[in-house]
Parts: sequence; structure tokens; C-alpha cells
Amino acid sequence: MSPATATRPRKVRHVASVGDPVLLITGASSGIGAATARRAAEAGYRLVLGARSKEKLEALASELGGAERAIAVPADVMRWEENEALVAAALDTFGRLDVAFANAGFGAKRGWLEETPEHWHDMVLTNVLGAAYTVRAAIPALRETRGHVLLTGRSPEGRPSPAASTRPPSGRSPRWPSRSAAT
Repeated sequence: MSPATATRPRKVRHVASVGDPVLLITGASSGIGAATARRAAEAGYRLVLGARSKEKLEALASELGGAERAIAVPADVMRWEENEALVAAALDTFGRLDVAFANAGFGAKRGWLEETPEHWHDMVLTNVLGAAYTVRAAIPALRETRGHVLLTGRSPEGRPSPAASTRPPSGRSPRWPSRSAAT
């Protein structure tokens, strides 16, 4: 494979099936969210992609098979009604919701004093309240399918710390006990 084709996004080809599970991902326009969307599409999931970046979402939805396989729903997880709209889009388009991945979030520069209080305010609202809103909005639909919630956690420093990478026998980090969780 040439370097030019190695970096070009490939279209995921999967024949649509009404029985294919539906995965809602917040923060889907980049990073972990986009990578998860690509892997889930390869595994046969239909996708509801949520993030604030409409252009990136639309490009990713197109890459993953277009409207039959993936839809782009611009949303800010800090707004309750936009989380409701994500779930409604899943139900209106695909008729079900099987997994909600509350992944939207962002970090701060290393160190507690490197960002403004306003940055921290928005970060906490997005990372904590936004995830809670996503989960709360998805629960009724997930009960219908006996579905699942996935959460992404981040350390306040935006990356694992040496203390967090040392795991005691319990498997929990001594510094950040709930860096990530899945239920």
C-alpha cells in the first residue's frame, strides 16, 4: 500500500440490516470517538455520531456508509435538549438504541494552574454533566433493548500520570480510581 492510500479514509462497506445494533457516540468527530465509530462500523453497528463539529461529523458519517449506516447529529452535550435530540435521532432513524458511549470531553494543560477558571468550568460541565445528560437521555431507549452505557474518563491532567499507571492488585489506580468505566 502506498503512503498516499495508507492515509486516505476508506469507506466501510456493510449491508444494512434492521437487526444490526445501534451505537450512539458523543465526541465522535475526532480521537477516541472517531476511532470507536470506525471499529464499530466494521463490526456491523449502525451509528449515531454526535459532536459540535458538523463538518467533521458529516465526513465521518459518509466514510462509514452514509445515512443507511451512520448519521451525523451536531450536538453540544452540555445542553440537555441536544442529548435528547441525539437519542431521538437514533430512534427515528434506526428504530432502536443498543449502546450509548458518553465520550465527549476535553482536558486542560498539565498542571492545575495552567488554564483559566472558565476553561475548568466548561471542562467539568462537558466531561461530567455532559456525560450524565447523555446517559440520562439514553436510559429509556436502552431499557427497551437491554442496552449498555459506556463512559470515557480522563485525568484532570489530560493524560495518565505515573501514579495512575501503577495498578495495585485490586486493579484500581491509587490516584484516580475511576479513570474509565463501563456498565
